Amino acid sequence: MAVNLTQLRRKFEKVRQGLPRHIPLTQSTFCPRLWTDAFVNDHGDVYFCCHEQPHSLGNLHRASLGELWNTFKTRQMRRLALTRTLLCYDRCRLLDEQELAARPGPDTRVHAPYSDLKRIKLLMGELCNIKCIMCDQDHRSQRQLPVELLQRNIDWTHIEDIELQGGEPMAMTNAKDLYVWLTEKLGKKVNFLTNGMLMPGDWAERICRGSNWLYFSINGVEPATFEKVNDGAKFDKLRRNIGRVLEAREKTGSKIELVGHFTMVAENVGELDRFPALAKELGLDRVDFGYDMAAVPRWLEENPVEKERLARSFSEQLADPIIPMRTHRLSMLGIVPPVT
Repeated sequence: MAVNLTQLRRKFEKVRQGLPRHIPLTQSTFCPRLWTDAFVNDHGDVYFCCHEQPHSLGNLHRASLGELWNTFKTRQMRRLALTRTLLCYDRCRLLDEQELAARPGPDTRVHAPYSDLKRIKLLMGELCNIKCIMCDQDHRSQRQLPVELLQRNIDWTHIEDIELQGGEPMAMTNAKDLYVWLTEKLGKKVNFLTNGMLMPGDWAERICRGSNWLYFSINGVEPATFEKVNDGAKFDKLRRNIGRVLEAREKTGSKIELVGHFTMVAENVGELDRFPALAKELGLDRVDFGYDMAAVPRWLEENPVEKERLARSFSEQLADPIIPMRTHRLSMLGIVPPVT
């Protein structure tokens, strides 16, 4: 069914005043991902991003990604981005500083060549071997995105950046099968985030050969906090499996980047500023941050003294960092200044 541009604009105007805003809507709502990115969820629905915005392009069970890339609906969504009326833009937490500063070039059109699609994220399923307290996914779900569907209905020729999502990719047969096919048959690099509990057989070496980066979800500095937030995980096992990947990287001569990811929740915010030191101790290369939107902004508002302490601590750390840090999400919470 076609998207009515006029109706979308009217809906936008009706709700825009209630949206949280980080830049004035009159400046731009240009999202470069509408020209370069795709996301496929475990039902086969296609979007431009993993927040399933601004609208579904269609479904891979009924059409190929190439057929969906320039439908009337798809071009209408790009037109919204170019006319400062993209509804999802002002509440987006995905775009980094560089993407937020991006502006359309003089040759930017609503029709985008399929060869411009460079990055794809695939939700392979929600099955997971643990249950993080902030996660709303069904970690027992058996629904999995079929590998043969992705092989048949996606032309992978020009896609350079592939990310598998879960659930836990290492817990899902389809995710592992697709990883092997993409890396060993097509010669692609495939990346993902893991809770670090599952590293069977030769997978440490396989990941070092087949990935540009691997994120470890480490949502606590103290073992007790980590095991409370990542319910079902064991800190000692995480440490061992990170060590296995480090050994495999040395053995294979891989350039893979190993990243520690800390998702803030009310239960672990007090340990946030100690995370860079832990990641350095574990042998990781960089740290990144996320946060639970439902709890953390409110927690920081209710605990201004602790927020100020965190701000001072990160100010000192950023002046002389012991490990590279991506602080975009921290800046969104007012813990560090925006990156300019």
